[in-house]
Amino acid sequence: KENEYPEMVREITAFVLMNVAAKKEYRVVEKLFEIEEIKEVHSVHGSVDIIAKIVLKRNLLFSDAETIGEFVHVHIRQIPGIISTQTLIPGRSQIKPGY
Repeated sequence: KENEYPEMVREITAFVLMNVAAKKEYRVVEKLFEIEEIKEVHSVHGSVDIIAKIVLKRNLLFSDAETIGEFVHVHIRQIPGIISTQTLIPGRSQIKPGY
């Protein structure tokens, strides 16, 4: 129970790179942005079509990889138009104040 043991819950951040079927980018971006845990969505140029930043809460009983993998499988890979994903888990992060 999260409320009884708040120290057992922490945030993890990951970035999901997606390849999307032609002419599906705008619809995929809309669907991604509706998901609460997805904090940023960027349509980009190059070998990747979309990048999403996800912030998840995880119970310390599960690994980051398990938590992120389950989220990507259930919430992202099921969106019509997504061909493939690649998930990047930061090893070390620095964030400027105010962001």
